[in-house]
Amino acid sequence: MTGSAAPPYALAVNQTTTKPLPEVPEAEATGTTAEIYAGLRRTSGAALVPLIYRHLATFPGGLEWAWGVIGPFMDSGELPARADRVAEMAVTSELPGLQKAVLDLRLGADGLAAIAKVLDLYNRANPINIIAVKLARFVLAGETPEAVSAAMAAPPEGKPLAVIPAPPHIVRIEAMAPDLAALVGQLSSPGATAGDRIVPGLYRHLANWPPYLAVAARALLPHYQAGAVAEAAGRVRAHADAEAAGAWARLDRNKIGPEEPEGDIRTRMIASLDAFVARIPEMVVVGAMLRGAMPATD
Repeated sequence: MTGSAAPPYALAVNQTTTKPLPEVPEAEATGTTAEIYAGLRRTSGAALVPLIYRHLATFPGGLEWAWGVIGPFMDSGELPARADRVAEMAVTSELPGLQKAVLDLRLGADGLAAIAKVLDLYNRANPINIIAVKLARFVLAGETPEAVSAAMAAPPEGKPLAVIPAPPHIVRIEAMAPDLAALVGQLSSPGATAGDRIVPGLYRHLANWPPYLAVAARALLPHYQAGAVAEAAGRVRAHADAEAAGAWARLDRNKIGPEEPEGDIRTRMIASLDAFVARIPEMVVVGAMLRGAMPATD
């Protein structure tokens, strides 16, 4: 660690500098971007805009086109309903000892409740995100997905979603102390593919509680090393592919809104979607594991 006195949450972490993906933060969104962000919050029932959409907003016309593809499925409740089935695939190893370690931090009832709310937000959003991203990727790449069963193709019945309130502010990488940035970088690296610059929003939100993030890292990293996270993420990814294929079969391509991106923008958007297709299932699993180890806040 840097400095002579490491903070109490310090871990032995790699001192690599993470350069995050460009994004349009929620607070800086205007015009159509702000309208789409509001639509995402409204239809997901989670009061945040996930990183994938904040990143797509940096491509000229990219976010507008993506919303033209997924928006109808969000408005109808189909993608959130399909996401419930994806979330069921996230069951994996428990995190023994984490609950006691969290209690030992003495964060208080309010602190524990706030962390639980952040986890609930991402556990609502990420199963939706992986289907939405895969669906957009099918369309933008001009791919025809493998046939799915009639049961998978039929849309599940949507249901009203209780809105999960907004979390604390997301912590920008450049605003983090070096030790905390290194910790976030370490958590971001196990599931990264070559050239992946994704710093999951979950870790940046949990960076509001560095001691919690540190004990979570100690509990999670052995499961990465043992392959348990990757195995569970593979199940999530396979099921999300099938759900996205079911939605794709119902897509009316004549009603997709803005013109499809072309040329270099299209190529770079596909590369970004690929990175998120690889990464989001991991975060579905991690979110479920962390939430299952949270102490009760009643």
